[in-house]
Amino acid sequence: MYLTCNPGGVGHNWVKRLFIDRAYKTNSDNPEENENPDDYNFIFATVEDNEFLLKSSPLYLRNLANMPEDVRRAYRYGDWDAIGGNYFKEFSRKVHVVKPFAIPPNWDRYRCFDYGLDMFSCFWFAIDTDGRLWFYRHYEHKDLIISEAAKQALEHTPMTEKIKATYGPPDMWNRQRETGRNMAEVFAENRLPLIKADNSRVQGHMLMKEMMAEKDVHDPFVLKQFKAERLPMLMFLDTVNSKVFSDIESIQADEDNPNDCAKQPHDLTHCVTGDTLIATPDGNIPIKDLNSFGICYAWDGEKIVERMHTPSHVTQHNADVYELELENGEKIKATAEHPVLTAAGWKRIDELTLADDVLSVL
Repeated sequence: MYLTCNPGGVGHNWVKRLFIDRAYKTNSDNPEENENPDDYNFIFATVEDNEFLLKSSPLYLRNLANMPEDVRRAYRYGDWDAIGGNYFKEFSRKVHVVKPFAIPPNWDRYRCFDYGLDMFSCFWFAIDTDGRLWFYRHYEHKDLIISEAAKQALEHTPMTEKIKATYGPPDMWNRQRETGRNMAEVFAENRLPLIKADNSRVQGHMLMKEMMAEKDVHDPFVLKQFKAERLPMLMFLDTVNSKVFSDIESIQADEDNPNDCAKQPHDLTHCVTGDTLIATPDGNIPIKDLNSFGICYAWDGEKIVERMHTPSHVTQHNADVYELELENGEKIKATAEHPVLTAAGWKRIDELTLADDVLSVL
């Protein structure tokens, strides 16, 4: 298989990791996930190597020269370090990440998290008297039911910290039709009451961009600690997992909507069988027959929405497959790790029992 590409785009970091940085997975607990360095070879080329292009488009080099510097370095000279994620261009580790310090007792502290079987991700942050956010702790773990996720959030919060509120995504309040219960209630029963957050992606990202800008500092502690008249309104202590910073740096802008981030590709965490039906404007179509880009219908946690789907492809061979049959007779086949939303939280499909109330299947 041969690939040709320029730096940038949603696959930038994947290509860069394998072919430029040559950072391979070699010690995975699952040997099938390991990568063989001998399987990847990179041949560097610039526009001068494409004689046909230069002859057919004499102005091509001039057009490259007029591009923004980071894009020009990438496209003209093949510099894979010139661009990565192009959505949060405002973010800089040198500016937004600082050494840890003792947070003043008069700053309010909060928690916020996203929850799913594929990942429970929780952040702790404090707010100074200027309204500046300081993220100082992060915890994430896969395969946690609600009681375990609540336990980890509490155990990673020292007794000396007074958390004013914990914010959770809106889907925590989706009620199960048969029982009337929701996940927010289960979190509360496990000593973690929640406040509903707004998960509007575009508005949230635009707010993050605004908060990454520098504003005047008036907080006495911050003035003394950093001796700076201006600082961003969104700051991180380097005690936060560096993966968070890499994720921010890797986010790409949507080519069709620059106000939004790109939604593809996603990391593969679960699979369904080829005969699984996907709702589309043309009716229900087996996923194996989705051979091109198109529209499908999906549940976003609150309502049915339109989503763009990519061509389907085989991701696993000879995998263990489980069949889930619902009370209405609907059957779903998926691999063991496929997440299923129950009244008790997200579970793998191979962990379900007859006592589970199923709310949704991803």
